[in-house]
Order: sequence, then structure tokens, then C-alpha cells
Amino acid sequence: MASCGVKFRAYPTIEQANILSQWIGCARVIYNCKVSEDNQNYSVFKSTGEKSSAHQAYSHFKTEERDWLNQCPSQILRNASSIWYTAKQRFFKGIAKNPRKKKKGIKDTVLLTNELFKFNDEISDNGVVLKKLTIGTKSKKLGILKFKAHREFGSPQQIVIGKKNDNWFVSFCYEVEN
Repeated sequence: MASCGVKFRAYPTIEQANILSQWIGCARVIYNCKVSEDNQNYSVFKSTGEKSSAHQAYSHFKTEERDWLNQCPSQILRNASSIWYTAKQRFFKGIAKNPRKKKKGIKDTVLLTNELFKFNDEISDNGVVLKKLTIGTKSKKLGILKFKAHREFGSPQQIVIGKKNDNWFVSFCYEVEN
């Protein structure tokens, strides 16, 4: 089995673009909070020698001043914390630099695992099979995100939705036979 990756242009409505931008911002806040927490832990370690473990917990960042994090699906917040944890583990293994804070507008992406999206087949009037991407949870629905698939693709476990220069993209990897 081999992996194949694709990147398709997406066309969200204005409402969908606003919601996706909020989700991207929430994911960035959680990631940056984990980086800040790690930097504080390192400062404590340097001064006292007291070690603390790197963990994926993120719920303590949901405070009254960050009440808007509750509007984002918890899976997205969990994924952002998991991305930080993976980056930290890569640092410990010596294969990457220590995670740094993400800046708005540089690489605006959000990772969605398969509990947040679903690809559906729809047959058009002329018999062509079209793929539809439905995003969201029962309580936090985004709806059907239009995208232009320029080739056939398999079913992914996770997708990344990104924005660059006001253009939206959906990218993912899937398994293919050799």
C-alpha cells in the first residue's frame, strides 16, 4: 500500500468561510497556549530543576476570557493539542526544532479528523458521480463545502482545510494499491 496526497480548491460560502476562520483561530490559540505553557515549564525547570511532563491536555485553556473556544468543536481543539504534542516529540527525538508560536496569516490551516467530515456521492442529471464534503458535528454544523475535485480520490482518515491569499483548499492523503 502506498499513500497518495491531493489538494483541491474549495469554495466556501461567506458564512462557512467565517466559521472556518474561527476554527483556524481556535486551533492556533490552543497550539500557542501549549507552546507558552511549555516555555513556562522550561523556565521553572531551569530555576528549580523540577521536571514536568509534556501532555496533550487543553481544557484548562477554556477560561471565561476565552469563552469563544466553546463555539469550536472540541475535536478541533484536541487535534491542535495533538499537533503540538507530536511536534514536541519530534523535538525530543532530535528530528525537528522546538515548537514555536504560530502567526496569523502564515499557514492558516485546521485539521479535521473523520468524526468531523464525510464524503458523500451524488449522481448528477447527466450520470456523473459528484463528491460532496459535509463538515461539522450534530451541534456545530458547517454544511456542505463545495470543492473542485480534478481527479479521483480515496477515502481519507483526516483532512486539512487551509486558507492562503483568500483562497481556500482541502488537502488529504489516502491509501492506494501499488
